[in-house]
Amino acid sequence: MQAFAYTFLSCNLLAIKLAFQASANPAGNNTPRHSKAPSTSCCSSTRQISSTSISAHTSSATPSIVTQRNSADAPVPRTRRPSPKALQDISFKNAWGMADEDLYRQTLKLADADHARQQPFFLQLMTTSNHRPYTYPDGRIDIPSGDGREGAVKYTDHAITQFLQAARLKPWFDDTLFVFVADHTAGSAGVEDLPVSNYQIPLFIYAPKLIAPRDDNQLASQIDLAPTLLGLLGVDYTSTFFGRDLLKGDALPARVLIGNYQHLGLFDGKDLAILSPRGGMRVHEDALGNSRETTVTGDNPLVRRAIAYYQSAAYGFSRGLLAWKAEQQDVAARR
Repeated sequence: MQAFAYTFLSCNLLAIKLAFQASANPAGNNTPRHSKAPSTSCCSSTRQISSTSISAHTSSATPSIVTQRNSADAPVPRTRRPSPKALQDISFKNAWGMADEDLYRQTLKLADADHARQQPFFLQLMTTSNHRPYTYPDGRIDIPSGDGREGAVKYTDHAITQFLQAARLKPWFDDTLFVFVADHTAGSAGVEDLPVSNYQIPLFIYAPKLIAPRDDNQLASQIDLAPTLLGLLGVDYTSTFFGRDLLKGDALPARVLIGNYQHLGLFDGKDLAILSPRGGMRVHEDALGNSRETTVTGDNPLVRRAIAYYQSAAYGFSRGLLAWKAEQQDVAARR
């Protein structure tokens, strides 16, 4: 899938273990469900999901892993501190944190522990090896550590390969969705304020027992990830998302939202509208080609669409209207 992000390449991984195999779509069927989820859905039963955010960042202080147990009534966040043994398992670290392979090994252990308790899990990982100074364990790839971004990218690929090979041997593998996505690219600066090509990032959704492999070239933004995953999981919810389920097949107009600290943009697959400070409004025609810039007014259709996205989001956020809310009947059913 062709996704777009805000501005430094690293890798995020989401690993989601379904509560019951019956709640997943059958192998080869990637059509999400948007009707009421059946009683075997991962979030419509009384079973809780273990939600853990795992960062590679380390410091002189003891690192922590924040875990949230999601219940029908109120989530109860708590902090899981790694055991001394887990800290000893860090074989390599730099100023950013532990090596990718160390992070993946600890992730496998957390997944194994939740599976042993028959506990569905949601694990979010943030790797850091692909950052300056681009250092990683010796002997893993044919490019010396610290030699530049090319080596860091190749090491990232190596670590993901090793992780998935190990995960395939686990009893929870067949019921797990693996999602790989970058948070941003290696850099978004350019001659233009918002060079669209500098905002493209990869998005891979991997679950060989649940989803048939295919390429999808539709335009997408990071805001589309959550509704797409909820669609795959068959979770019923009242949406306050500005994103869309990419696998639903709606004939909605293409759009990508990009931006930086000064400018906000909406790209429709051909042209780019830019909103700037002090009411500046521009359109780049053929933004991925010759990119001809024109100053426009608020009557321009693409600019009006961009204003609608950003002002609606700002209004909803400032007034607390975007909080995720479960269907009341589903909450009652879980009690």
